[in-house]
Amino acid sequence: DVKNACLWGGSEYGDGGFYHAENVNDIKNSIIKFVQDVSVPFTATSLGSISVPRDPLDQTQIMTEGFFPMISPFDDSQAASTQKKLMWIGNLKKYKIIDGTLKDTSGNAIYTQTGNEQKINSTAQDLWSFALSNDDHSNIKSGGTWNKIPVPSTSINPADPSNAASTRNVFTMDGSSLKKITKTNLATNYTGTGALSATGITIAQRYALLNYLGHNVGLPATLPTTLTTTAINQIAAETPQIPYRFLGGVVHSTPIVATKEAKIDATTNSIGKRTEYVVYGSMEGGLHIVDAETGKELSVFVPKEILTNQYQTLIGENVVGAGLQYGVDAPWAVDNQFKIKNTTTGSNTMTTYESSVLNIYGGLRMGGNAIYGLNIENPASPNLLFHKTPFDSDFTEMRQIWSKPTIAEIRLKGERKRVLIFGGGYDASAYETANANPTSSAGNALYVVNAPDGTLIWKTTGTGTNSKILTVNSNVKHSVVAQPVVRDYDSDGLADMIYFADLGGQIFRVDLNNLAQMSTSVNTNIAVRVQRIAALAKGTYTPRFYDRLTTAVFGQGSERFVLVTAGSGNRSFPLESSPEPEKIYGILDYDAAKNGIEKASYTGTFSAEATQDNLYNRGDLGKANTTINGLKTVDSKYVDEAAAQMGSAGSYRGWYFNLKSKGDSGTAYHAKSFEESQLVQGDLFINLYDPQASLGTVSQNCGGGVQGLSTIHRVCAPFGSCAAYVTTDYQGIIGPTLGGLTNPARTTQLIGPLKPAGEKCIGKCDTDKTTLSDQQLKKYSQARRIRPTRWFEW
Repeated sequence: DVKNACLWGGSEYGDGGFYHAENVNDIKNSIIKFVQDVSVPFTATSLGSISVPRDPLDQTQIMTEGFFPMISPFDDSQAASTQKKLMWIGNLKKYKIIDGTLKDTSGNAIYTQTGNEQKINSTAQDLWSFALSNDDHSNIKSGGTWNKIPVPSTSINPADPSNAASTRNVFTMDGSSLKKITKTNLATNYTGTGALSATGITIAQRYALLNYLGHNVGLPATLPTTLTTTAINQIAAETPQIPYRFLGGVVHSTPIVATKEAKIDATTNSIGKRTEYVVYGSMEGGLHIVDAETGKELSVFVPKEILTNQYQTLIGENVVGAGLQYGVDAPWAVDNQFKIKNTTTGSNTMTTYESSVLNIYGGLRMGGNAIYGLNIENPASPNLLFHKTPFDSDFTEMRQIWSKPTIAEIRLKGERKRVLIFGGGYDASAYETANANPTSSAGNALYVVNAPDGTLIWKTTGTGTNSKILTVNSNVKHSVVAQPVVRDYDSDGLADMIYFADLGGQIFRVDLNNLAQMSTSVNTNIAVRVQRIAALAKGTYTPRFYDRLTTAVFGQGSERFVLVTAGSGNRSFPLESSPEPEKIYGILDYDAAKNGIEKASYTGTFSAEATQDNLYNRGDLGKANTTINGLKTVDSKYVDEAAAQMGSAGSYRGWYFNLKSKGDSGTAYHAKSFEESQLVQGDLFINLYDPQASLGTVSQNCGGGVQGLSTIHRVCAPFGSCAAYVTTDYQGIIGPTLGGLTNPARTTQLIGPLKPAGEKCIGKCDTDKTTLSDQQLKKYSQARRIRPTRWFEW
């Protein structure tokens, strides 16, 4: 009965729909139409990973408050190529660290878990929030720094920094200088103090900045040739009732804390009021400086590259275009130095730490090819120290700076110099293609620059003419993305060695000679050599090192050596498989402790480079499938036979663990290691990310999910004689984060991995174990000890 069949699919009987098919194409089209008709939009899920900075006053201490950077991915896969979201919104929230996790003042943890399902807790109100307690605090627009951006508004909420007279402190580059952006100087006919260059900032960029100041004016479909004062006043004549503000997602820009002043009561040894700032970048293109106590934005810096490449993201959260933009997405570093003042009143002595240097440095990750230095002594009005790009003659190898620069001191012409050390960065043209394995790429350099002004002091790269500021090593031919590591082997406060890795599977050590710089008139090459200590590419497989190496000094009998560890994985394509298992490497550098290694006249031998063939295969790391090799049972105790073969005269230059997931096969391996590792008292905590793993449940709400799980693993340093994994998984790419495990008062000073749980261990664990067995998660005590050290200079 065709008529009734049609009614069955019509509005009279449920509105299900029906199709009349007479041929194959009709059937095909009916299926396509059905799929399109039943598709529904989903609500984006707010994501985030915990970040706990070290205390600027004491770098041995981890702060008692942590941050929760958030991002809300948006699915626009069905949108036209020119109608994609240009950014995802986000927020930055602050919480207490209590019992090993982030909690609000009422003790509510930021995560809740039902079975295997993890959610952000809707009742956990962050410390910067002025929202009502019954609000949904898992909402990305609730609390945090989002609601502390001061823009003009008739809002009457006393906790909101926005009012009719509010002015947002926005700074950007105009030519080679840093200028404050105001409604006044955005006018093309303005000629007063702080006027913008007529050609430096376009009309479209001026409209974008006007929106960023808090005036919801959008971008005209047809741009005028001028933007006069009269036009601006007409555009922004009405003060918005609801504050017009937005914030891009916070992804890789790890928040840092800078201390302006701190008071310590010497009588009670208690810390009083601290004046501090939090610095972080976001996808819309701003580097934000906020008050650490209140979360109020004090200023925001828009780099020149952002204004050139993605000014549209400064207009609003719903802008669309050809694809996602990344903004200021790199972690920055802070150089926080102090002068000390003591004030005595009666029997009480108050010690005040005041910042003598308060500078920040960093790049943009995929937001552009540049590195900046800013002075934030006055956070409401930062000053530009330097701006370096590949267009500067000394930095032609530079590309995207993904990691923090390393702050150190060296001697140069008889003077101690504060320097920044950073790699050449990420070459997107070489590595943004799946399975790319270039023989060389840009970003193939290591730079040492003068911190106050960015002047080049020394660099190494693969080609060039050797000079006092250049050491040529033909092996330096791949992008150097990871943060370099420095070591000071004589405790004089000067960097003596630099370790760095690249995307070509190589690890290098730079030997510095500060003694050769004693003369105030002669500037010799600060670097004695650039020594490759590991070449780990083999065949078609090239491990990539995106994250900071971990180094530490260990002893073996009378010998000393540096353990250098690195985790590999293709961060550019984290969901792709690799033809060989990715690995955690432990390279034993015995050359670092050789007498006279810092001298150009050193004539001793060097150990063979570490390769895939001369590293000991310690076994596999994976959830529940961890194994370990090289141990022998003697009298019910493990003897580490492998360690004996890794000495300076041994046949092995170190060890590795294969990273394995349950879905791996003989031709495709998925597990990989991302994020910076942590080494504490002989225990190396690393991340293992498995893009195919899941928590095993589906949320009842239809929402954007997170692909893959991270598991935190522990390896016994320096020889890899035990292996363990934390039984709690984390959604997405999450690195090991250490924090307080007791209470904010630090009464016991215990630290350990956040969100404590148990672990399964095999090998030389707390007690020797032949199979994976449960044990308590490690806890570590922090204690200050004075270690007398003598050194002599001649």
